[in-house]
Amino acid sequence: VARGASNEYAVHDRIVSIEFLGRACASAKVQIALPPAPESTPTTTAVLYTDFLTLLRDDSIDGGAWRVIAKIYSSAPLDDADVRADGVTPADFSDVTRAVDGYCRSNRRCDGEGMARIFHPACCLTYALPDGIVVCDADEFCRVRVAGRWEQPAHRPYAHLRGDPRVAAADTLVSVDFAGPRACRVVLRIGCPPFLWTDVLLCLKLTAPVYGRDGWWIVAKSSSSVPFLQGERGEEGPHRK
Repeated sequence: VARGASNEYAVHDRIVSIEFLGRACASAKVQIALPPAPESTPTTTAVLYTDFLTLLRDDSIDGGAWRVIAKIYSSAPLDDADVRADGVTPADFSDVTRAVDGYCRSNRRCDGEGMARIFHPACCLTYALPDGIVVCDADEFCRVRVAGRWEQPAHRPYAHLRGDPRVAAADTLVSVDFAGPRACRVVLRIGCPPFLWTDVLLCLKLTAPVYGRDGWWIVAKSSSSVPFLQGERGEEGPHRK
């Protein structure tokens, strides 16, 4: 929607927050006002959109560049006196944290089927490597990255740490931030030797059932990592003799 050069809407635009979650991963919360768009959206009044943006630094681009890799948003009429009050209740926090707990439990148990009940089928995992951005679809994430984690070359030498209490103790809920009662961003730290991952989860509360379930779903995930227990690499993997 073109809004022209007028400041009528631009005065409402703002960067609410920017958080760097690693050298190549960042998250931003922004607001932008747009005029009515009866033919495209459709909207009949001016709208204030609150967006969560996940950005990854793509070093495959000459000199490196930040790219918006995921976005979710909520909206409210611009002339609503309560537009800044997003209507989030304690029950919304409770529902989101319950969904996040399901994500963490499925991750810890390497339960791909359980993960598929919270990781939306259209969701992708994305992260940055020196040679570019990796995109992993929901099926690969649940079936290979979760269910088959300790068979992966990077993790296999650390399979003996699977039940180590230090690994589960590293799991931390860093923050939950809402853009409205149906859109939120969750930041987690998850221990999976030899990495400690920081996950940015963009979540939407859906009313249309997916696999027979409505409610909160993870619709985008991006990650950044630092070394974790790398010095405890084992000599034997689970399939070696």
